[in-house]
Amino acid sequence: MTIIKRVFIAALLLIFVHLNVSYWQDPIFWRRWWDLVTHLDPAYMNYKPVETVASTEPFIIPEAKQSTIAAGALDQAQAYAREFDSFALLVIHRVKFSASGITRAGIVIV
Repeated sequence: MTIIKRVFIAALLLIFVHLNVSYWQDPIFWRRWWDLVTHLDPAYMNYKPVETVASTEPFIIPEAKQSTIAAGALDQAQAYAREFDSFALLVIHRVKFSASGITRAGIVIV
């Protein structure tokens, strides 16, 4: 086997491994990406709900006047969100909107 064939086979193997690792890190993303590339019709929707829920008024989650969550638990949630570089943190506890934050640098609780 010549050196060119070996280099070509090694390059193909590296590309194959790279594509597999990339795919299996987030398979849902890549499936949706493939759907987007292969279904160019704007009418195509990846999400097809089983049942449509109609309402005349929007559902508004009531906001808690005081925090209903222990400070330690909220700190853990913030640390988890920061660890995964989240854009937003919304905390709903006992059907009350307890805290929110939207920022890239860090989570801001309002």
